[in-house]
Amino acid sequence: MSTDDGANAAGDEPTENAITLSSDDIAEFAGPGGFSGGGNQGPNWGGEDSSSYGYLEVSGGLLYIEAEGDGFDSNGDGVITGGIVLVNGPTSGGNGVFDVGDNNNTLTITGGIVIGAGTSDMAVTPTKATNSQYYVVASGSSSSGGGGGFGGPGSSSLSSGFSTQAAGKAFQLTDSSGNEIVTYVPSKQYSWVLVSTPEMSSGTYTLNYGGSVTGGTFTNGNYGLVTDGAYSGSSTISLSAKQ
Repeated sequence: MSTDDGANAAGDEPTENAITLSSDDIAEFAGPGGFSGGGNQGPNWGGEDSSSYGYLEVSGGLLYIEAEGDGFDSNGDGVITGGIVLVNGPTSGGNGVFDVGDNNNTLTITGGIVIGAGTSDMAVTPTKATNSQYYVVASGSSSSGGGGGFGGPGSSSLSSGFSTQAAGKAFQLTDSSGNEIVTYVPSKQYSWVLVSTPEMSSGTYTLNYGGSVTGGTFTNGNYGLVTDGAYSGSSTISLSAKQ
């Protein structure tokens, strides 16, 4: 299924159970009925947008977003309990990679693989009171001069040594033993990265960034989550996992 708003549900997509989105504020599906993406389900469109009642929930399948406006954007609570959520962009201020409502709403990750890469402005991170899955965040100054921007449910402080990276510059997250957690190639310029996976735990991780990938399988063309690829690059930063 496709719409003028840029949502393409699974069926004719190259990746099974995939929803590929691309437009301004492309993940703005939340209303009183919300949006639940899981398995072979497509979008379930709710009613009018609402900061009090809307929500955006993903429980399975693959949600791949390329954003010009807000990326994973809920007018209420944002909840990820499973599946794979990949957000590329936005790249400019006034929008965020993740966004929730302004009525004490929360971003919660309890399962699944979640990766976001875009501007560090308007940064929203998981809410400590509701979140259960560990995550790391790297934040540098954005192209518009911001560095963390609006705090939202959780905010991002600047990560020493991390700088804006061009679209196509890969990053790889590894644990303290050097084991790969994820390898990712953003399709848009980025100065902010969030990674959360079920195998992550308390401790320190290394973000290798500004690199390249040879071989492997990508989510979308030459971009997205990479499996069985070889990462190369020399820039690194140490990050502490949060919950």
